[in-house]
Amino acid sequence: MDFGDILRTSAQVITQRKASYGPPTEGFERAAVIASTVLDKSVSPYEVAMILHAVKLSRISTSPKYLDNYVDAVSYLAFAGDFADAGSERPRDSKAPDGRPVAPIRDGATEASGPARPTAP
Repeated sequence: MDFGDILRTSAQVITQRKASYGPPTEGFERAAVIASTVLDKSVSPYEVAMILHAVKLSRISTSPKYLDNYVDAVSYLAFAGDFADAGSERPRDSKAPDGRPVAPIRDGATEASGPARPTAP
């Protein structure tokens, strides 16, 4: 597979996944909300894309002949570039899918998820 094949395959995979999962921007937004909640700090879609790219670089370092890692790495950089161009490289306030703010997880719940669940002693 040469560089052109990698780029074409990346575009094909993105198109296929868009049909299955919806627009990539929505998926990265959801991932950013989840990561923000888990990490108790604001995470942007740009940062999600860069972290996923870093994961691919790590995998490439141990499996340099596995071409799917290059396809995915190119895709994540393309998304990061798109998010940077759109100005979403900065962390933003976390929002639930319905637009309500998501408070950091404390005592087992978030503002958007409802009442707190009991925590283990």
